[in-house]
Amino acid sequence: MDCQKYPTEPDRKIAAALHHAVDSMEVSSFAEARLMAKIKDYKQDGANASWKERIFMKRFSKRFIVAFCAVFCLMCMTAMAATGIVHGWHSHNIIGSDTKVYVDVAEKLLPQLEYTPKSVEEFTNGFTFESASLSVSQGTDENHNDIGKQYTNCDLNYINAETGEELNLYTDSIPQTAFPADYVDPAAKNVITQTVGDITITYSEYQYKFVPPDYEISAEEQAAMDRGDLVMSYGSAEVEEKYLKAADWYADGVHYNLFGWDLTLTADDIFTMAEEIINAK
Repeated sequence: MDCQKYPTEPDRKIAAALHHAVDSMEVSSFAEARLMAKIKDYKQDGANASWKERIFMKRFSKRFIVAFCAVFCLMCMTAMAATGIVHGWHSHNIIGSDTKVYVDVAEKLLPQLEYTPKSVEEFTNGFTFESASLSVSQGTDENHNDIGKQYTNCDLNYINAETGEELNLYTDSIPQTAFPADYVDPAAKNVITQTVGDITITYSEYQYKFVPPDYEISAEEQAAMDRGDLVMSYGSAEVEEKYLKAADWYADGVHYNLFGWDLTLTADDIFTMAEEIINAK
């Protein structure tokens, strides 16, 4: 996937059309920053970005994200590489798949998947279902060319009406063997594992700093990045520091990632929520 080139005039027209088609939707500056951070990863050196960064586009299916992701993928797709080796992943939302009705997840979204993920409508700690959508993920080779099977994923979003905190449950059927068994993310902090039956849940935390495009990294920040204590992402309108808490696990061939930003939830709280999903009928 060669993303170094600039968009052509037809690309700009497609982008304008997509923006117009979803103009009634909104997008937060933070979501835009996340997308721009991923684009920067691809432009600089996608092979050096962690696999979690490449595979988890999360759910930013608002106006800017929907339009730009569609054009970004269109512009960057090239022929399948001959090596067949997956070096990274990219993902984009499926336009029109969003729903705010929980029963639609089972009746409308799951039939489009090759797997059946578990979920709950409400957690015991007060987080309740807010929306869900589908996305598509595909592997890339060392030159960012699309390669291998394309996977359709399901992403559910929850909110705590009392605290206003949001939580995402991302699911996919990408084989666990697609990732290095001995991979250790240097940016992951406070890593804890817990088992539920024969399922291993891995909890981790990440410190992010979102900065404007012209932001100059200080020596102290660079040192923190080198140590794996900080992830710097360009593209936000102003400097923002965010803390990510996440839990990952595989069950019956399905991968789950439960995560949220700046949560007051503890690791035990998130483990409990993960267990509720695992035990869901």
